[in-house]
Amino acid sequence: ITLTWDPKTCDLETAWSGRKLEKVVGCPDNDPYNPSPRKGTKPENVGDHYQSHVKGCPCVSCRYNRFTTALRMKFGRVKIFRNFEAFGESTADGEVHADGYPHVHAVLLFEDHAFTVSHRDRHNHFRILRADKDKIADLWQFHVDVEACYSVQGAMGYIKKYLQKTYGKPNVENVPRITSDKAELTISLLWLFRKQSFAVSGGWSSDLITYGVTQTDFSDFDGLEFEWVGVFTAKELNIDPNTWSLVNPGG
Repeated sequence: ITLTWDPKTCDLETAWSGRKLEKVVGCPDNDPYNPSPRKGTKPENVGDHYQSHVKGCPCVSCRYNRFTTALRMKFGRVKIFRNFEAFGESTADGEVHADGYPHVHAVLLFEDHAFTVSHRDRHNHFRILRADKDKIADLWQFHVDVEACYSVQGAMGYIKKYLQKTYGKPNVENVPRITSDKAELTISLLWLFRKQSFAVSGGWSSDLITYGVTQTDFSDFDGLEFEWVGVFTAKELNIDPNTWSLVNPGG
């Protein structure tokens, strides 16, 4: 599924960052002189100020969370693997109408609901019934593109391809070409607004997750085992931060 964005609804910063209120820990009315902490609130945190998104916040993260909540209420259990990307396409008139605005690519695995595939379009994409597509689209409000998948691994490959595109691989099979400038735009906006490029809901097979986020085939890692140890700065690892190397595990 692809969830697009209407740039007329808000400015670029709001689309990514949202609208926020300053709140005070342990003070429901934001009055630090009349604290009423909830059970479980650490006493040392009472009175601390923090930023919270307003109700109905229009940013991509809040809108996406409302979409997935409504999706599960309507269709039951749904596993999701999603990827954020920034628009950067110029239209035929030469103007960029959605430059930098977010959109979402996601794989949805419905566990409690089945859809009927109605046809294959001229691009060889499988499509569900229009009525079912509209039910999903109504939960997002902007334009939605829904494509049925014939295999779970193939669906994970869809996300893998968009991740490869985002991180600068110019020619990815079945994915529109993106220039390095547009890839840098997405990465820069993700960094600027502190957004995760992808997220995975619980319940997916670890092998499928690996397939979805690894840029090389499983054969490249034959016989190797990996262990997550954390995220470190170049300085902590005694690595020159200005040096970048392309690693090809397959030799």
